[in-house]
Amino acid sequence: MSELQFLRDGWLDGALGDADEEATFTRLKIQVGRAVLTRAFSKRGGGETEAVNVPLLPLASFLARQWWPLLYEPLRSGPNERFPARHRLDLPMHGYVFPAVALCSAGDEAILVDWDLFENEYAPLKFLTSAPVEPLQIARDSLEPVLMDLVESTLARLTSGSRAHADLASDWSRVRESLESPGQSAYCMSAGRLGLDPYDPDAPDIGMFAADLSEELFSDLSDATDISNLQDASQWTRGAQAALDRFPMLDVDAFGTAPKDDLRISAGELGYQAAVALRQKLGLDIRRPAEAVAAFVGDGVSKTAVLSEMGPASLIGLVHRTNGVAHFGTVARSARQRRFRACAAAYIAWCSDPGDVRAGTFAFTRRQQASRAFAAEMVAPRRYLEERADGRGFTEEDIEDEAGILIAPHDTVLWQAWRGGVSLLGVDLPRSARPSLLE
Repeated sequence: MSELQFLRDGWLDGALGDADEEATFTRLKIQVGRAVLTRAFSKRGGGETEAVNVPLLPLASFLARQWWPLLYEPLRSGPNERFPARHRLDLPMHGYVFPAVALCSAGDEAILVDWDLFENEYAPLKFLTSAPVEPLQIARDSLEPVLMDLVESTLARLTSGSRAHADLASDWSRVRESLESPGQSAYCMSAGRLGLDPYDPDAPDIGMFAADLSEELFSDLSDATDISNLQDASQWTRGAQAALDRFPMLDVDAFGTAPKDDLRISAGELGYQAAVALRQKLGLDIRRPAEAVAAFVGDGVSKTAVLSEMGPASLIGLVHRTNGVAHFGTVARSARQRRFRACAAAYIAWCSDPGDVRAGTFAFTRRQQASRAFAAEMVAPRRYLEERADGRGFTEEDIEDEAGILIAPHDTVLWQAWRGGVSLLGVDLPRSARPSLLE
């Protein structure tokens, strides 16, 4: 599992034109696992460096002001032009040469770290570390202390009584006080998930949206939607939740122990492994996936499990876990969607605690990503597709034929075939559904 490090090599002297920035001027190396994000080529003198000379004040001030959105707002499936401003660490650096790196939530236990190379012809350095294929996942409890140390080290360098010291101390003391109060902390996390500043007196009162929804369910909604759609999503969810116990039921106890999250592997791999293990435990025939799904989720494949054909755009289902069983319903328009989303809901139910009402969504948190990977493997097993391809590969027509046989979404079959190593003949993979943290 990777860690994000901000490594400082002492404090530097420099004429920056600002006494507070000069006090926090340092040589900084940023490293994620083995990737050195500050590795750069000097356009002026030639040669490479692994660190940059920058003042920490702009970065520390940004962290203190944006703490809750930065660390608790996840990626969502729709575009959001303001998202990078809340999550890119290079944007508040006042033009200092700094790598394009961003952070955001990956759920309760993890933070995503992403970066990219954006060429600036006027900058004296050219950064060299290429973007990862997928954002790296960092344990939340290992990253937050690193960021706290950066803020507090910067604060200690500032002259007491200066404007910069007063502003940073005020912003940071609010965060510290909130962290020490469970009630305040919970509210700030909820606001952060929505990209809001919890200390802004003009911000909407999110408490009115959460009425009659459990903390867990409201967290799921907040992860998946933005403030402009939250009222409609929460209102729809209240109505659907009231009817949920009349919907089909899963024997969750039969699944055995729920999969434990492991940050050493991707959320997709977590969901895939859970599906393989559960299929083996329940004795589901991998050679007949469509029949296996029907046996697994029962009435979940039928219209009796559909809460609505057109619910909130961010939701794919709801579950209510009780002792040993769970009622669940999906938001689906077709048989293919019903099967996929019923399997995703089953994973959410399996990983929930008794009494929980949870939502399946399109958020890019680990639980939601794992649920979708689980569903993909249940409806379109990789090994099944590999055997069907028989070394010949799949054309676009083959993909659609298999999707029809499996009663599975076309793109699910396509990606599962690709992940299973099947050659794709004249088939273009669609652009990954993951939006960038930096764009």
